[in-house]
Amino acid sequence: MRRIVPALLALLAIAWAAPAFAQPPLWVLRDEDSTIYLFGSIHLLAPDTPWRRPDLDAALARADDLWFELPLNPAADQAIGELSRIYGNQPRGRRLSDQLAPEDAARMSRIVDRFALYGPGLEGLRPWIAELALSLAADSRAGGSIEFGVDRALEASTPPSVTRRAFETPEEQVRSLSGASDVAQLAALARTLKDIEETPELLLTVTRLWMQGDLTGLDATALSPLRAASPEVYRRLIVDRNRRWSGQIEARLRGRGVTVMVVGAGHLIGFDSVPAMLRARGLVVEGP
Repeated sequence: MRRIVPALLALLAIAWAAPAFAQPPLWVLRDEDSTIYLFGSIHLLAPDTPWRRPDLDAALARADDLWFELPLNPAADQAIGELSRIYGNQPRGRRLSDQLAPEDAARMSRIVDRFALYGPGLEGLRPWIAELALSLAADSRAGGSIEFGVDRALEASTPPSVTRRAFETPEEQVRSLSGASDVAQLAALARTLKDIEETPELLLTVTRLWMQGDLTGLDATALSPLRAASPEVYRRLIVDRNRRWSGQIEARLRGRGVTVMVVGAGHLIGFDSVPAMLRARGLVVEGP
């Protein structure tokens, strides 16, 4: 989940130079009077990550509307915070580590010490939000920043005359994240704890694969582990939302004008992806 969730995606500074031809993937839908560009976001990035595509910038220059998963404004940020407090706290007297297998509880304790986090605060969180908090701490420590992620960069560089739209409200997104069973949430958390401690280089791999447009590698690295560890979280986080968004995209295509849509890269790869669902609806989707 840590590589997919909006505003909390795990990323690093890149210590390699991508080949000149490599670039993140872009998908396009067209009809007689409208064009939709789909671009996969990495929500946290290092400041100098060279991800901009000239054709994406050209599309934004003539776009009528720009879509994100959520509204990118202070009101939405405040709503996310309030909803996270409502849906993210353990019942009084219940500790997160008591619900984990002993090896996972020990792993979480080591990560808390390494990142100098406030352990008692983490103990009071439900698994879904504890996972996100730990991921954000790991990614921030590694050099990733929401400020330099794709979403914030495009929001800042796109003229205010372009209409902003969103696929979800803050409540819809938080409910998607928090609504899985405790068993499913704990399974996803255990996988993330293992990744943070044992394979930190996996984060660099995800960034490199995205920059190279390697969809097969991204699916194997970013989605397959979640799919195997917690099918319920995968369904709620990826499949169900992709299905809703595909309907919104098809409806927008029936309109007019040029649209740019930006969602987490994990939603655009694999057999449950938005492009796959759109193609299953009979739409022609240009791109990988």
